[in-house]
Amino acid sequence: MRSMKARENFRESVTISDPAAGANFSAAASVSSSRLSGTESNAGSFETPNFAPKSVYAVTSKVAGRLNATAVSAAEHQALLDERQKLLDRKFSGEFTRRDENRLAYVRWSLDRIEDAQYGPELDKLEEHISQYENLLGEITKFTAQLERHKRRGR
Repeated sequence: MRSMKARENFRESVTISDPAAGANFSAAASVSSSRLSGTESNAGSFETPNFAPKSVYAVTSKVAGRLNATAVSAAEHQALLDERQKLLDRKFSGEFTRRDENRLAYVRWSLDRIEDAQYGPELDKLEEHISQYENLLGEITKFTAQLERHKRRGR
């Protein structure tokens, strides 16, 4: 006899638009808590992939941060690059203070946010594809092992 638990799926989508900045970001978090387990006399237990849920708060925070970073003008971006270079020059000349160190950390963080706004959505897609591929590989490996166990029992 086979028993099944109900599947629970939901998808949360967020879209943030800022026509003034010419930006439109959307993000989605999918949560799937589906399990399929069965017990038959000769059959083992099979489970569907269990994808880790993503926090909707984290997704919306990332989208909002990217939206804010797109509001940075090219002149502001260049100013941050120049400031980073000056701070690095001071660091390697030996005139680096604790205040300079803190400022360099902030400038690097700001530049990282700008870069994330430019390339982040594509990297997120790549990360999702890699995650799905790794999950598929794990599921295929488990399935192959189950087939081998059943093959050995059948002999």
